[in-house]
Amino acid sequence: MLMRIWTDGKATIIIYEELKSLKKELLKYLRLLFRKKKQKNLDKEEGSSFIRLASILPFLGASLIFAAVSSSFFLDEELSINNILSAATTFPTASPSPGPQTLVINEVLPDSSCTQGNTEAQWIEVYNGYSVTVNLKNFKISDGVQTIDLVTANNIVVPSGGFALLAHNNAIWNNCYSDNGVITANLGGQLNIDTGFLMLFDSGGNAIDTVAWGAGTGLEPIQDESIEREPDGLDTATGTNFNPSDFQVKSPPAPGI
Repeated sequence: MLMRIWTDGKATIIIYEELKSLKKELLKYLRLLFRKKKQKNLDKEEGSSFIRLASILPFLGASLIFAAVSSSFFLDEELSINNILSAATTFPTASPSPGPQTLVINEVLPDSSCTQGNTEAQWIEVYNGYSVTVNLKNFKISDGVQTIDLVTANNIVVPSGGFALLAHNNAIWNNCYSDNGVITANLGGQLNIDTGFLMLFDSGGNAIDTVAWGAGTGLEPIQDESIEREPDGLDTATGTNFNPSDFQVKSPPAPGI
């Protein structure tokens, strides 16, 4: 929007009449000086006239200054460009956190050299990206063939921003790996972690996280190497989507940290 302030016509007339009046008064006193015939009276009148003239000079000067200021005010042209006097229609929003507001598979050890009895010490680490605690009994996990309960226990509660380590046999945390003080639990069935594919479901049966490794992903961990999100909880492709760049191969693995 472009705003302009132009000359006010009334102000111009006032200035003109003021100057006209001053001119008339000045001529009146000048004529008086030259009409006196007698030197005595001329001298007398001259002195008096100069006194009177001197008395109006301050008024005359002040008037001229007023006229100049008024002229500058009314004749000045001001430009105001791109002033938009309206309410904003859009407002900035806060930047989202890098982690998802859900539960994610944060680290997987698909092939271990350690065993517990006849059971290979494979494990899965989950991260709670929710802003509240979650109970893992409400979730399920799939290896692409079968879908099982995530845990066997009725109540495995994970705090917001916390980890839980899940294995076929919970005893591996005593004999094969350190749990680093986080929650541990048994997987809810015989999940085949060797398939190179895992999908996590919420209590409503909705896919909330997918992880893959092996050929075509660029993630090819060998025995005793895990794949881990970097940083923890990062998931740029939620649900049934998967982004291999969210992960890196970890050697040695780092469960719970």
